[in-house]
Formats: sequence, C-alpha cells, structure tokens
Amino acid sequence: FTLSQSHKKGYEILLKIKSILNYNGNITHTKKVDSYCLAITSKKLIRNLSKYGIIPNKSLILEFPKELKLDYLKPFIRGYIDGDGSVGIYQKNRNIPLLCINFVGTELFMRKCLELLPIKGIFRKIKTSKNLYEIRYYGIKAVDFGKWLWENKNLPVYYKEEIFNDYLKENVENIEYRRNFHEKINNYLKEMNDGVSPTEMAKKYNTQPFYFFTLRRRSKNGKSFSN
Repeated sequence: FTLSQSHKKGYEILLKIKSILNYNGNITHTKKVDSYCLAITSKKLIRNLSKYGIIPNKSLILEFPKELKLDYLKPFIRGYIDGDGSVGIYQKNRNIPLLCINFVGTELFMRKCLELLPIKGIFRKIKTSKNLYEIRYYGIKAVDFGKWLWENKNLPVYYKEEIFNDYLKENVENIEYRRNFHEKINNYLKEMNDGVSPTEMAKKYNTQPFYFFTLRRRSKNGKSFSN
C-alpha cells in the first residue's frame, strides 16, 4: 500500500509514520505537484489496517470500523480529518473571520460518526458525488468541536490543527462575542418553545415582533445560529 502527502508538512507526517513502523524504505518525491509517497509491502500490515477501514478507494466505500473501541474515537476522527477533512477560515458578516471544519465519507460511515460524536454538525449529501456525504461545523460549533478533537496536546501538531490554534489565538474577542450571541439566541428560542409568543417577546425585549417571528421560523427550518 502507499501513503501520499503534499508539501513539507506532508513529508514530515510520512517521516513520523516511518519512524513509528521502524520502516527503512524510501519516501519518493514528485516535484511537479510537490507530492511525497511512502510505499510499504506487508501482507500482515495490510490485513490489520483493513480491519479499521484502510482499504483501496476508502472514501467511496468505507464503513465505520466495527473493531474500533470508543476510547479511540477521538484519535481516529482526528486522523481521518487529517486525510479526508479540511479546516478553513472564511470572511463573513462584515469581514468577521468564520471558522469551518468539515470531513467527508460514505453515508454509512458518516451517519455512524454523527451518532457517536459528542458535538453534532450539519449532515448533508455532496451533490456532485453519488456516495459522498459531509459533516460540517461552523462558528462556535467548529470552535467547540476543534477543542474536543485536538484536546490531547501530547500528539504531534499538523497543518490543520495549526490553522485551528492560530484562529483561537487571533480571534479571542470574536469567539467570545459569537458565544454570547449564540447563548442569547438559544435563550430566546427556549422562551418561545415554553409558550411565549413572538409578540410578547418583542414587548419584553423592546424590539420588533418581526425579529422573533423570523427567529422562530429559521429555527423550525433547521437553520444554524452558531455562526
């Protein structure tokens, strides 16, 4: 089997894998696309990896590994996101940076992830693919998911975790503002779920009823307020 990674960070990952496996083979480099590849021939290792879903074309046919113990869920998802996930920062709402974490896989795999993960993201089908689905986190949910995912500081830090850590350092006030906003919205929704009408909410908080009607409608339609 082969492991491929791009750029200098990817090369460092392959070096660490070589060291863990005590493997003496060479890492090849394709200059045109700046890609590194580590090829390993071991029938025993391939059999063991297949138990945990490391198989050819895994993104399109992968099922959640039955032998995975829940104690290893976090490092498993962490490694999976390094391979089939992304961490990005986007400008939204008056150029305020918005954190986004997502990863993709088969429907069966992603539904099992959604069931087991303590923080639930947005689950959707990738329209351009027959069998690819996505779990996506925005805003505060992305912050909370990232803190859960990269909680263990004893593991090596790679590119996607670096993006997340930089975002936390550079957006302390922004994150606090969003968290307070998210908490306020949830409190509004809780009051309305308890029977307070949008008109009564408007009188209580001295604002327009339209705001609370819109808030209730967006909530019923499954719109996220975690950004």
